[in-house]
Amino acid sequence: MENSEYEAFKAEVKEKLSAQESQISEIVQTQKIMAAKQDDMSADLKAILAILSQK
Repeated sequence: MENSEYEAFKAEVKEKLSAQESQISEIVQTQKIMAAKQDDMSADLKAILAILSQK
């Protein structure tokens, strides 16, 4: 393989890895948001159940 082909291959691999890293970061951020929303919903549900159990 010629040096220029190898350099082009390396650049393509770096670009793909960078894109994957960006996607992973986005997924992690989304998971954190979803976990926070689940915590909020759990707290709301507990409050609703507490109110209903008082009646």
